[in-house]
Amino acid sequence: MLASSERGEVMAKTVEFHDADMRRAWEEADAAERDAEKNPERVAERRRRLIKWVEARASA
Repeated sequence: MLASSERGEVMAKTVEFHDADMRRAWEEADAAERDAEKNPERVAERRRRLIKWVEARASA
């Protein structure tokens, strides 16, 4: 069993990891949004490929 101070350290590390992970996710989302604004044709092609993939899976 962890002592109270050890539990606090574990929680602090968990929160730090979560915060860093959320920051990274937001940065990736922002980058993807900027890319989509600059390259709408690339986004449209990805969407078409995804739709084809979903349709193929649904009919399998």
